[in-house]
Amino acid sequence: MVPIVMSLGGVMLSGLVVAQEITLPLCPISQITSWNDCIGVMTLPDGEKYIGGFRHGSRHGRGSNTFASGEQYEGDYVDGRANGLGKYTWPDGKVYVGEFLNGQPNG
Repeated sequence: MVPIVMSLGGVMLSGLVVAQEITLPLCPISQITSWNDCIGVMTLPDGEKYIGGFRHGSRHGRGSNTFASGEQYEGDYVDGRANGLGKYTWPDGKVYVGEFLNGQPNG
């Protein structure tokens, strides 16, 4: 795991990133829209930051997202949205762990 951490500029990957995702290559230095089947870091102008898998330029696979509001999501993504198992944490300490469907808690 050390080479990945160093390659991502010292950013630790979430504990939820599974071994099969770690075997994906790092995304190239290019436009995010061209990222496919790789691991990368995306920081938006508002401060939102995503670290994890990408497919066809979208969040896909396992990843960790920290929103500008301080909320955090760690878990599965499909086509850019939280889908599958995940953990959502609010700044006040509330936590939801479970299924997500189309970006929303589902359970």
